[in-house]
Amino acid sequence: MTGYETILVERRDRVGVITLDRPKALNAVNTLLVGEVVFVVKKFDCDPETGCLVVTGSAESLAVVGRPAVGGERRPRKARLRPTVM
Repeated sequence: MTGYETILVERRDRVGVITLDRPKALNAVNTLLVGEVVFVVKKFDCDPETGCLVVTGSAESLAVVGRPAVGGERRPRKARLRPTVM
């Protein structure tokens, strides 16, 4: 399985391995990475030869997820109303 921009994919016996491959960005999650991972996970899921799946990273951190900082500070989150069930 090749041809992805943000991940590396391989199979080791019955183990599918997805390596997040954005080392310059410390494997920060973006839309393209998520789309590629979801696509590959679905392919592995449909394959009866896959027994399990391992996700790893090619840099010092597995993945970075969060809100972008502005001027060194985090942007305030918008208030969200959540329904409460009682």
